[in-house]
Amino acid sequence: MPSRRELLCSFGPLAAAVAGCSDDDEPGPGLYASNAQVIHRAGDDRLDYPEDVLVRVTVENTTPDRQSGTLQTRLERLEDTGGTPAVAQFWTKERDINITRGTSRPYFVLFEQVLGEDEEEPSLRARADILASNAVE
Repeated sequence: MPSRRELLCSFGPLAAAVAGCSDDDEPGPGLYASNAQVIHRAGDDRLDYPEDVLVRVTVENTTPDRQSGTLQTRLERLEDTGGTPAVAQFWTKERDINITRGTSRPYFVLFEQVLGEDEEEPSLRARADILASNAVE
């Protein structure tokens, strides 16, 4: 029976040969938006104005290169229709981003004048997407 060291040495070249393989020839976008969270609660004093809603989005660069792109954040007001919640109203904001290689960072997007002054706390949902990304030289 071969030793553990001999076994690992025999699989090393195979692992190195397969390391860069993928099913598609096109590289991925490199920038990913995730964790879009609404940061707004009744009685929260983070914002000076209760009608404003803050959204936090995490953007990750998974490539070894600096990437730039456009982050689109969408805030949706949901309406209960008795079954699945439906989108009653939405707001969208875009911003250019530029992230160094292999990092993730949060972005904060402020939606102003979304809620009425005496309005009850509505059901809100946030979504985020990267519209376009490319490597920066």
